[in-house]
Amino acid sequence: MHTRGVPLDAAAASRRALEAARTALAIKLDPKNAEKWIAFEVRMARWQSHRANEKLPKLEIKFKALDGDPLAESLQQQMGILSDGAVHFTPEYLSRLDFQERKRGTEIYSEYLESDDREIALALKMLATVHLRILQAFDRCAGGGLSRCPGFDEGLREIGKAVGVLLELYPVPAEPGPDFKSLR
Repeated sequence: MHTRGVPLDAAAASRRALEAARTALAIKLDPKNAEKWIAFEVRMARWQSHRANEKLPKLEIKFKALDGDPLAESLQQQMGILSDGAVHFTPEYLSRLDFQERKRGTEIYSEYLESDDREIALALKMLATVHLRILQAFDRCAGGGLSRCPGFDEGLREIGKAVGVLLELYPVPAEPGPDFKSLR
């Protein structure tokens, strides 16, 4: 997914890609889900409320066809992880930034590019895992057509092997999630 070269955009772009894959899967399983997703009347009412500076009507789209589907659940779980940890302004997101005091404490600086090898490896693992799930969803939407293409399954296996190497070099921490203690 192209992120315009801005590292902090990668999580949001990947989350949108997961959402697109999940929506495509929902529509594949039940074509009526396309109309649910479009939700023309509610979306138009929301835009009118934006212009009028009024409270927005609630837009809640549920795809029942995805209930209990393991791939859909995996896509949703990864969307949640990216949302909480890297997309929205949350304590989880904030705790990942590397703030440093400068000029005898009169300036606070946040390093824009990640320099910690472990964090880079974990980000690459997440990126690879997210895109493997997206490819699996699109393959399912195409009725297995992608996996019938020469090299598709081999490509998935190679990405999986790369994730395995990253996990060997940089195991996932025993404590899930970020360290909130640094925010206190």
